[in-house]
Amino acid sequence: MKENKKNPIELATSLKALKDTHGTNGKVAKIMDISEAQVSRYIALLDLPPEVQQQVATGELPVTQPLKALKRRAKERKPTVSVLNHNQRLVIETLARTLYATQSQLARYADKSVNAIRIAINDLADARFLESSKELRPFVYRLSSHGTAIAGAPKPRHWMSANAIHQRVLRNEIELAMRERNASATFMERTACWKMGLFPSVGEHLLTYSHQGRDQKALVIIDDYLMDSKRIERSLKRLHDKDKNYASGDLVLAWKDVVDTIFVYTTDAKHKDHHEAFIDQQLGDISQPIVVRHIPAVWEVL
Repeated sequence: MKENKKNPIELATSLKALKDTHGTNGKVAKIMDISEAQVSRYIALLDLPPEVQQQVATGELPVTQPLKALKRRAKERKPTVSVLNHNQRLVIETLARTLYATQSQLARYADKSVNAIRIAINDLADARFLESSKELRPFVYRLSSHGTAIAGAPKPRHWMSANAIHQRVLRNEIELAMRERNASATFMERTACWKMGLFPSVGEHLLTYSHQGRDQKALVIIDDYLMDSKRIERSLKRLHDKDKNYASGDLVLAWKDVVDTIFVYTTDAKHKDHHEAFIDQQLGDISQPIVVRHIPAVWEVL
């Protein structure tokens, strides 16, 4: 093909006119002395949105796969939020502590309207400070590497199972519900438990709160999988191995020796009765009160 000073869109328009006259891309290719693939590629540009055609015409985007190049460029774009507003910072600080949360939970933690937090979430997601698990309903959000850098938090794990995420968001629901009764209720992170010589198993969470001027602790056991009621007894009496990175010594601590109250939350309303019956029959030697509550699942984990 002879040197052509037309921009790619003008050339595409000329090739389309030739095709309308001669019928096929092959005939146009012979006339223009170019490959049939080139003819197809140029003519396809005319199906692009006008704003994309303009970028191709000016050379901002390549003739070959311009849409793919546009998407790649969008992914490589650096975050655009330079100064965080109050709501954005609240979202980041909450996710740094909870790891995962739904939009509704973030709004309740921040004591803001859902709409105000939705705007903050969308801005942070556009700036690549947040990631969402949109295969779950409701959507669940976590900090990206950019977000954790701002929050000074550890980098996020690349993958966590839906069951593990569900435990996290259920934990949020429990904490928020308890804060309605006692504003001081806060779950301790596992690293803080380790330093105390306590090593929670999956589904075990240590809650701290202030009651009548005294700091107290509660063990919260989350059952979102029809847990065997015997697990409650094993959890309370299991001796914690202190010979870990954060402590050393003999097997001395058990939850029953440390906490003031035990809460068991189950997502199955009927299973609540099984747990209560087991506690009445088998756990008479536990001095602390054991409260069993039903909590709806955030979503159905398949």
